Amino acid sequence: MIPPRPPHYEPLTDEARLLRPDERDTLRARLQRFERATTTQIVIVTLPSIGEEPVEDVA
Repeated sequence: MIPPRPPHYEPLTDEARLLRPDERDTLRARLQRFERATTTQIVIVTLPSIGEEPVEDVA
């Protein structure tokens, strides 16, 4: 099941808990700096499973 969209923009959502807290903080800060420097938003989402959904529908 795909989690609901966060109520505000969040560049990193680690639902699969692949990253340590310090890694999440570092990556989130880098993504925010990149956005400020370029006005381009990059969003990274990890999911523990996509169930029966085709990867093309989730990506």
